[in-house]
Amino acid sequence: MAYKQYTSREQMERDGWKFSSGPELAPCRECSNPVEWAKSPKGKNIPMVPGSTQVHFDVCGEQPAPRPHGRAQAKH
Repeated sequence: MAYKQYTSREQMERDGWKFSSGPELAPCRECSNPVEWAKSPKGKNIPMVPGSTQVHFDVCGEQPAPRPHGRAQAKH
């Protein structure tokens, strides 16, 4: 799904996007990188790259976060 590209969070907020007021980050289930949750103007929760205007879906999987040492990776 494509979202409008913004150059600032102020533009996003003017268009109705809402961001959490605190630094509440969560790890992505796919790549383990941190995501910041935002609410789109239509009310959908959208994962964002923390501190940016980029939707996490656009970069998910490009650079996976390092895995903790000693943790086995599942084989498919």
